[in-house]
Amino acid sequence: MKLAKHLGLSCVNLLGHSMGGFIALDLAIRYPDSINKLILAGSSASNSKRNDSLFFDWASCMKSGMDAELWFRNVFYWLFSARFFENETAVNDALRYAIEYPYPQSANAFRNQVEAIAGFDCTEHLSGITIKTLAISGKEDLLFPPEVSARLANAIPGAVFSVIENAAHSIHMEQPRAFTDHVLEFLLQNKQTVQ
Repeated sequence: MKLAKHLGLSCVNLLGHSMGGFIALDLAIRYPDSINKLILAGSSASNSKRNDSLFFDWASCMKSGMDAELWFRNVFYWLFSARFFENETAVNDALRYAIEYPYPQSANAFRNQVEAIAGFDCTEHLSGITIKTLAISGKEDLLFPPEVSARLANAIPGAVFSVIENAAHSIHMEQPRAFTDHVLEFLLQNKQTVQ
């Protein structure tokens, strides 16, 4: 929230995807007066044991020096819908972007991220969140399936839950228009001026 204060914003709308949703939840719990609306995309209040094991395996594979294209391809199977892989150009473009990204994450940094995810659990605090909240899920999300996002929304008083068709975990990449429409519709409801 230091950035918001630095920018002269007393209250912001906050959107977090996946681990970003964990971070957004943590901020909503710690700084409720600084957040106008909260959007949680493909996220949860905690990680499943299956996901913990999967992510630690990814970290081990990265540390072992696994070929980057093979590593990303294996991660992509969990991030994108089966439909995404029917478009070879999209798959190759996503792989090229990931491999050629100029600021790659180190194996140690990725392991630290995985440990942070495994250690996060704000389930006990959800009922105390009074911020207007939208939880969005891709219908084919394997990491945080719609039922997980629905439970998250049900635990936050007054939260709205929405599912986007033809998308998996990378909702905003597979269905950018639908994702944007859901977000904007939520933000524009009972619009308040964010300062």
